[in-house]
Amino acid sequence: MGLLLAALTACRGVRTERSFDAICAQISGKTAAEVEALLGRPNRKSRLPIGDWRYVWWDYAVLEGDNYPPELRGKTVHLEIVLSHPTQSSLPLSQWRVEGPLAVSYEISRTDAGGARPSS
Repeated sequence: MGLLLAALTACRGVRTERSFDAICAQISGKTAAEVEALLGRPNRKSRLPIGDWRYVWWDYAVLEGDNYPPELRGKTVHLEIVLSHPTQSSLPLSQWRVEGPLAVSYEISRTDAGGARPSS
């Protein structure tokens, strides 16, 4: 089964074989520097109106398991992580953390949904 998943993800251009849930567990509570060390440089960084930062990795993970409806299992997703503005505002961005249940999310890849791949 693992070999099949590896072959399918390679065909779709997914940047990692890890599942979205495994990545969520791995990066919970990590700093921005630790997240980049684990996942690589994000494709996009953007500042949110509330002062937090959103990092996005395109075509980065796959939805697996019973947490997802059958029509979503195996779909390629863009990984989105929000780094929360620390109470100690003098900390550099590299020390901001992934905090809270909504800090990590995903968006279905247009490549997997039949659309065009995002441009850089």
